[in-house]
Amino acid sequence: MHYAFGAAVGGIYGALAARTPQVERGRGLAFGTAVWLAADEVLDPVLGLTEPPWRNPWYVHAWALGAHLVYGATTDLVRRRLAPAAPG
Repeated sequence: MHYAFGAAVGGIYGALAARTPQVERGRGLAFGTAVWLAADEVLDPVLGLTEPPWRNPWYVHAWALGAHLVYGATTDLVRRRLAPAAPG
């Protein structure tokens, strides 16, 4: 489920970045942060998939944020490599 979610959200990022260049700012770091905040800190606890954020120590949040920053940067790197070259 986690990999499917990551692939789907990464695909959405790629589609948005192709249409709206502002999405690419931060080379995927803003994207990774947004996914961490929305999914790990809000959606997962609301759905009962994880404990509420206040029940985890700070380093669990820091590790998860770091992992999502790597995910965002890697997603952006792959998107840039796969995107067709701009004409001109």
